[in-house]
Amino acid sequence: MTSQVILDLRNQIRLSIDEEVAALNRLSESIALVNSRLRASNLGSAPPNALLDERDRLINQIAEKVLVSVEYGSRYEAKVTFGRFAKGPVLVEGDRAVPLNTTHNETSGTTFQLGNGVVFKSVDDGALKGLANSINVIESTIEKLDLLTIRLVQELNSFHTSGIDYDGEQGKELFTAKQFEIAQPESN
Repeated sequence: MTSQVILDLRNQIRLSIDEEVAALNRLSESIALVNSRLRASNLGSAPPNALLDERDRLINQIAEKVLVSVEYGSRYEAKVTFGRFAKGPVLVEGDRAVPLNTTHNETSGTTFQLGNGVVFKSVDDGALKGLANSINVIESTIEKLDLLTIRLVQELNSFHTSGIDYDGEQGKELFTAKQFEIAQPESN
């Protein structure tokens, strides 16, 4: 029962991570679109304030999800990079947005990949960091629960096999824990 609740919680958080990443990708695409409009606009003497306001609003929404750095070009277009530094992996540059993808794996947990390039396990700040940290806590809890269960089975079985039953015979194991062995397939 407890393990099922933890697994359900893990699945819910994974779904939340996927939803946050999808929203981040939509925001990145929107900034790329605003960047292209800014580059195409005739700046003249005054910058296009409505586009600048939209750009800033989108950047603020992205910053709620992950820590980003922003540099502005000569036409007020935004270059958005992951992390604290402008030399980080590029999320948006000009009219091109690089999608963020997630992979959920039983062995390595949740990982993020920016386009076809950089793969990373966590982000620096924002909602995605909180969700990724939650997944790490849940994975650790699952591992500790598994170890506790194995220990409980071993100790109770030890007590039962060291005593005698009602009929005076040697006690038998009360529980059995499934043991799995990982073997590499011959085709690998």
